Amino acid sequence: MRPEFKPDWPAMPHVQSLELTGLANRPALAMLDDLMGKSEKLEPLKRMIIHRSGGNPLFMEELFAALIEDGTLEKSRDGMRLKAKVDESMLPAEVQAVVAARLDRLDDNDKRLLQIASVIGKRFDVALLRHAINIPAEVFTSSLQRLQGTGWIYLSKPEGEAEYAFHQSLVRDVAYHGQLAENRNLIHRAVAEYLGKAAGDQDGVNMGLAAYHFAQAGDLLLAAAWESRTAEWYGQRNIEVAMRHWQRLLELTQDMDDKDDRGRLRLQAHARLIHLGAHHGLEPERADALIAEGAELASDSDDPILRAYFLLACGASRQTRGDIKAGMAYLEEAELAAVDIKVAGVRAAIRTGKVHGLLNSGRIAEAQDDAAEGISWLGDDPQQGAGLLGRSPFIALLLYQGLTAGYLGDFKAASKLAERGLQRARESGEAQLLALAFIIQSLVAGERGHPRKALGYAREAHALCAQTGNKVVLYSSVLALG
Repeated sequence: MRPEFKPDWPAMPHVQSLELTGLANRPALAMLDDLMGKSEKLEPLKRMIIHRSGGNPLFMEELFAALIEDGTLEKSRDGMRLKAKVDESMLPAEVQAVVAARLDRLDDNDKRLLQIASVIGKRFDVALLRHAINIPAEVFTSSLQRLQGTGWIYLSKPEGEAEYAFHQSLVRDVAYHGQLAENRNLIHRAVAEYLGKAAGDQDGVNMGLAAYHFAQAGDLLLAAAWESRTAEWYGQRNIEVAMRHWQRLLELTQDMDDKDDRGRLRLQAHARLIHLGAHHGLEPERADALIAEGAELASDSDDPILRAYFLLACGASRQTRGDIKAGMAYLEEAELAAVDIKVAGVRAAIRTGKVHGLLNSGRIAEAQDDAAEGISWLGDDPQQGAGLLGRSPFIALLLYQGLTAGYLGDFKAASKLAERGLQRARESGEAQLLALAFIIQSLVAGERGHPRKALGYAREAHALCAQTGNKVVLYSSVLALG
């Protein structure tokens, strides 16, 4: 690693660090022989390069490239030929200085292209770069070809939309930090806007990149909005990734100036981390800390919907960890907090928490009645309340109703409700609810004496749970498999 690069992961217990020193004299000379040829006239220069670089291969390569570009070396039939006398004091003492000097000698368009590419990242696709640089197409193509031909970048993905990458991370770092901060911020914003438009509602990767670039541009509010969108997108697809994005949202909002936006976004992130953590196995100490911090935020919030959802998340967390009574108290408090909310989808979303809590408490008949009432509020609309809950309240309540029917011995009704929920979950692409539907169908098939069918449903549920990271439903699928 470069001396200035200090990641966190070497401190992890399973990581062993190996220090790589510079090349010894003999292999360093062999490397320069390959680059420059074996002319005896070049020996003093080679030794100067080795001494100045400390045997660092990248530093030697950059010094060699710089000597060609400034005309000190030129190609001949037998390798390289020295055109001017070189003193070691003329060689830069640091590799960053060599790269910076090489950058400064580039054509203006070539240099600008590299600088913009460095803002995009180590890898960059041609369409995004072309959008950001805004120069004529023929000039753009010529610059790209020259930079590839002189070894600054290489084609990393030739098929489809072409993608390039920097040959060395150090080159990207120097190109990035060699710009004025104001200029970098403008590029970051342009890149963020392009990626956000490209992502729409279908591409979590580009959503997350848009959040990153807005943050680098200094627009924390837009960065937080995109981080939230990214986290919500992953919520049904990969809980672990979703939680990482909610954690990033917390980190982004620490320095946010607007108190109201800061409080709202932080309460939202706390509630989501607690709720998703209940399904993913969040450490109890971390869950308790989030609940305590979130309670303070909720007490200062004037958003009744967000407060009710926070209570639901706390209830789910407590019940998942085995404290059924304390969890039920939170869920009933959430239901009371939602009484005066006139939005049916919100009330139904909060109701799903209570119904699940009643099921965990063994109050099956109450759960069945509450699920039926919640469904009646929604008018067969699977999207109402989905934004708050992170999944469809309608489909969730439908499946809970099927589960209660199964527990009460009405397997025909349970199968019918599960099949209906399964179809709606498929239509909406909600993998976690689809897994729950398969589990109910597996249990019903087992009770009806169809073991092969039960096993097939259980396998479908297990595959979906393993994909999304929902450990609670995964455990249920394992039980169904058994």
